[in-house]
Amino acid sequence: MWRAFRGGGPQLPLATLLTATIFFALSMGLLAIPILPLPVSVILLAISGDLALLGYGISALDAFDEGEALLPDFLRSLGFSAFAALLFGGQVAVAMLINGVSLEMLVLLLAVMATAIATQTFSDPIQSALDRLIFARFPRLRQARADLRAAASALPRVNEALDLETIDEVEFARLTRRALGHMGDLQRLAANPLTRLPVIEARLAARGEPASTLSRAAELKALLAESIARLKPRTGDDFGTSDEWRYYNALYFPYVAGLKPYSRRSAFDNGLAPLEKAVLDWFQAQVPERTLHNWQNAAARLVAQDLREQSN
Repeated sequence: MWRAFRGGGPQLPLATLLTATIFFALSMGLLAIPILPLPVSVILLAISGDLALLGYGISALDAFDEGEALLPDFLRSLGFSAFAALLFGGQVAVAMLINGVSLEMLVLLLAVMATAIATQTFSDPIQSALDRLIFARFPRLRQARADLRAAASALPRVNEALDLETIDEVEFARLTRRALGHMGDLQRLAANPLTRLPVIEARLAARGEPASTLSRAAELKALLAESIARLKPRTGDDFGTSDEWRYYNALYFPYVAGLKPYSRRSAFDNGLAPLEKAVLDWFQAQVPERTLHNWQNAAARLVAQDLREQSN
């Protein structure tokens, strides 16, 4: 909350989040220490309202941070969740009306509704897991279905009201930093506003490729990789540890090469190439995580400037 406030985040979600946090803490205190003579049902209802406000504040701040739209995706998720809960929970509710209400039936009702909502919420990972199991012998079909799911999931989050030509340098750099962090996740990258850069439109048109959601995301990924490559010192080496290498190292190896410098698993991975092993050893021995984060932020500003120059 403090970082969002200092970064000029939307004031209404910040105020809502702060207010909901205070009232949620008060409600929990009343539940633990019943100072006021209020029924438990009233306190639980107040907690649920606080949680709803907390959810809105967190979602709005996250959408602002990612440069995404909130309302269309919220309505889609709310509608699907309500329909699933009503469809499956309604059957249990009808059985309760016929046979009477009992503790077992209440537990079953809540479990069925929670399962229905969770199934909708995690529908993409569930479908991906089922595809890996069912279509194990059809990798092209599995990849095509994954691409379609990524496009369908990204479309409601695209903020078409954001004008890239009018935003300031700080906001453009923040969106670039987010895009860099999502280079390995095409679904999140597809919702980034930078996919609508004029240079992406021009590159796709030059190849005669339709400007679809996934093609824009793939082109943005390629554009970011090219900008990162321009940060590489022209020494002829693949890796260096001097100051001139720090911005390239901070972006290329974590985001393009896919290395995780501070992962414990990577330290015991015997399948790494000698160069990758040397890079990981340097990061772990010489570069604290906070320093890497600062380098990535500074490098993202350089990449953002490069993207703007190409779009002009």
